[in-house]
Amino acid sequence: GKHVVQVFDTATVFFSDLVGFTDMTQRTPPLKVVAMLNELYTEFDQLATKHGVFKVDVIGDAYIVVGGAPERCSGPEGARRVAKFALEALEVMERSSMGMKMRAGMASGSAVAAVLGTAVPKYSFFGDAVLTPP
Repeated sequence: GKHVVQVFDTATVFFSDLVGFTDMTQRTPPLKVVAMLNELYTEFDQLATKHGVFKVDVIGDAYIVVGGAPERCSGPEGARRVAKFALEALEVMERSSMGMKMRAGMASGSAVAAVLGTAVPKYSFFGDAVLTPP
């Protein structure tokens, strides 16, 4: 297949994870953990669509979206979309029955996106927006 690479002058990335998630998984049956995360991330997915941000990845309890890529928009517009997503995601956590808090941050900067690998290829982001700790 063809190697896909895109360059973005400015993108805004939202990173989050759940405080105490590892401890919670040690005392909760795996099927219940999966059900709780699915319920939460289904709501986050709906917010991502609503605010025009792109879901980059979910790694366990980490949820990552980007504004301004792959759908291009101005840097301030991408940041605005991510900020609105983030505020509503925090509201979802407050209403959640999980009883957990979410740690979240945003970073803006240049980014490169590429589809990596051939077995289960993955669209991944690299660059200032991704590597800058929020």
